[in-house]
Amino acid sequence: MPPVPNTDAYMVLGYIVIITIVSLYTLSLVMRFRSVHKDIEALSE
Repeated sequence: MPPVPNTDAYMVLGYIVIITIVSLYTLSLVMRFRSVHKDIEALSE
């Protein structure tokens, strides 16, 4: 039976990519929330 290849580096790279995408999405949501909050404050004046 052939040995199982070591794919640890691919797993780590995959986690890094996923964490990066989720972080960018969260940052985008925070920036949108702040923008909408400023717009609401401007309209309420």
